[in-house]
Amino acid sequence: MTEKAKFRYSAQDGVLELEGSEEFVTKHFESLTDIVRVMARHLTVEPKVEAPPIPTEQPPAIAM
Repeated sequence: MTEKAKFRYSAQDGVLELEGSEEFVTKHFESLTDIVRVMARHLTVEPKVEAPPIPTEQPPAIAM
């Protein structure tokens, strides 16, 4: 069975994830870290801003 590899990078979250076999991770982690460092020097990352909640309007009360 072939093990799947996974790579995830998020500049906003400051996350670099590399999953796979030990051989894969060992072989690629250092070079990917170097690439991310170079990218980080040239990119401006805006911090994440969570959107304010959308107010829900209550339907008008019906007088009986």
